[in-house]
Amino acid sequence: MIIDSLLAKQKLTRYRLAIEAGIPHATLNDICSGKTKIERCSAETVYKLAKVLGVPMELLTEDGIRAAERERTYEHGLPGYLQHDLDAFKIGVKNKSPILDCLWGELYGMNQYIDFTNCPRMVDRAYNGANGKKIAVEYEGRQYMLKFPPSGDGKLTGLSYTNSCVSEHIASSVFNLLGVKAQETMLGTFMVGGKQKVVCACLDFTEGGKQFYDFCSIKNTVLDSDSNGSGTELDDILEAIEKQQYVDPIRLKEHFWEMFAADALLGNFDRHNGNWGFLYDPKDKKREIAPIYDCGSCLLPQADDTVMQEVLNDKDALNLRIYRFPTSAIKLHGNKINYYDFLSSGEYEDCSQAVSRIYARADMTEIRALIDRVPYISDLQKEFYKRYISARLELLLRPVCEMTEQADAPELRI
Repeated sequence: MIIDSLLAKQKLTRYRLAIEAGIPHATLNDICSGKTKIERCSAETVYKLAKVLGVPMELLTEDGIRAAERERTYEHGLPGYLQHDLDAFKIGVKNKSPILDCLWGELYGMNQYIDFTNCPRMVDRAYNGANGKKIAVEYEGRQYMLKFPPSGDGKLTGLSYTNSCVSEHIASSVFNLLGVKAQETMLGTFMVGGKQKVVCACLDFTEGGKQFYDFCSIKNTVLDSDSNGSGTELDDILEAIEKQQYVDPIRLKEHFWEMFAADALLGNFDRHNGNWGFLYDPKDKKREIAPIYDCGSCLLPQADDTVMQEVLNDKDALNLRIYRFPTSAIKLHGNKINYYDFLSSGEYEDCSQAVSRIYARADMTEIRALIDRVPYISDLQKEFYKRYISARLELLLRPVCEMTEQADAPELRI
């Protein structure tokens, strides 16, 4: 971290820097640990830190750090798109990203339109779920689940088939950008009855003999609870998280709230107990939280071109889809949670802290670049997804983050 390097050179401690800059010690620790991006801090905070450290404000930001690093290497003056992909790959290597192969492909232009029609079918694998047909195929030696778009018939949309496959891919990719591990996905095509359909290929994370258990199953192991496994009442879910003995309850609760915060950002209306869970590896008897999956209900998958145009051009239409719907599948006192009302209440501190973490990690530059690279979708769709995520970030998550910062700030004494 650049601040720690500057502190070491000047023989200062974090505590002394916090005191001299007049900012909370906890805030400085969050910045230095990477929990809070300095770009998310106020200009006043950055100015105070830069003044004490005797450096320009720009040097403390990620862009400034990268620019300084590039001046010392041959990465100077590259085209913007190439620099972005190179930075993404280097960060992936540093953080041991699970999608490093995808980042490599983006860097070297290997992403291409994939036709899965002739891939070997794996008839010994089958998948349940109501959101579209699913088959198992082998692609480049790996096992994938192909998800097909469900029909738009009987739904409030002008689409012949919904955009759930696109939603699945973008949402899963955004989860990974947010530091919440999700399934690896890619879009491709498959010929069915002479018609080409866009499908989402999801890497099967149970390959290698791992066993998957959804939260519904684990929730059923909690014997001293009156709720069943499928019940989505929030307090019952939190009780099961505390009492289950499958993984560390503290880590699981943190994971649950970060998943909830990311779902709020992406407008997921169908995160129930049957579509998140755990993996067990019988070889080494290891248990772990499974990657996030089943994200096809994010990003308004039934929105057709008319709705997208309306959202882009009409502020009221956008706000309606942020403040009123979609709602969460999780319930509070018998009613589905309205994301805005719930988050703004601040009633659950663990949730507010998770929202702050997700907001700090959300980089709209990265998210926009990701969406720009998505194949098979129109420019209208790309603009819609970018605007929708950006608006939810600023109108749903940012106020919670600011409220949490104010609550954590030390009280001024007169």
